[in-house]
Amino acid sequence: MPAAYISYAWGDDTTEGQERDAIVNDLCRSFAEVGIVIGRDKNEVKAGDSIEKFGRRIAKAPLILAVISHKALRSQWCMIYELYEAYMRCGSDVDEFAERVAALVLEDAEADLDVEKTELLIEYWKAWKHNVEKTRSRRTPELSKVLMKCEDMIESLPDILLAIRKIAMPRGSAAIRRDDFREIISYVQSKLGGAAQEIPDPPELDPVSYTHLRAHETEADI
Repeated sequence: MPAAYISYAWGDDTTEGQERDAIVNDLCRSFAEVGIVIGRDKNEVKAGDSIEKFGRRIAKAPLILAVISHKALRSQWCMIYELYEAYMRCGSDVDEFAERVAALVLEDAEADLDVEKTELLIEYWKAWKHNVEKTRSRRTPELSKVLMKCEDMIESLPDILLAIRKIAMPRGSAAIRRDDFREIISYVQSKLGGAAQEIPDPPELDPVSYTHLRAHETEADI
């Protein structure tokens, strides 16, 4: 299991989506060239693997590279399963969360991180939860669990956004890419003690369809 994981929104063919994929592809390549393996769902998760358990793998990582985009802030996978789970593993401590997450903020997320816009993002997630509750005819245990986690995530959202604002990493795609991601690589090396180490793989994940779901992610998917 890699010492660091990357969290980002994917699954669309828009210009923004292609740019996100290109940044992540190039970022992982640059890290590999200096001997650091970055864990990425597309490389590690097969069809049928558990979405929730893979989110926990990201949350448990010593360091998370979070590509913060407009879509990521509205993605159930990024927010509920990955970043919120990581926040809880930090004991809901904003400073500890900020230490474990390197936030790479893309241009289309800048407005969302404005403190005056926090309430708008909260309202988005409340509407998302309400829409899921309204459109699902049967409340399964899995659905109830997701909705409860979403409600808890909404409560924690102001603090999660505060932590992301506090992380002094390059912002914007050009700054992130500068010198072949040199600033980000140096930051990660300092966090990992300069070592390009891997820890043993955990047990196999239980099957619950991950890749198919994320590849077709919509605003109201479960």
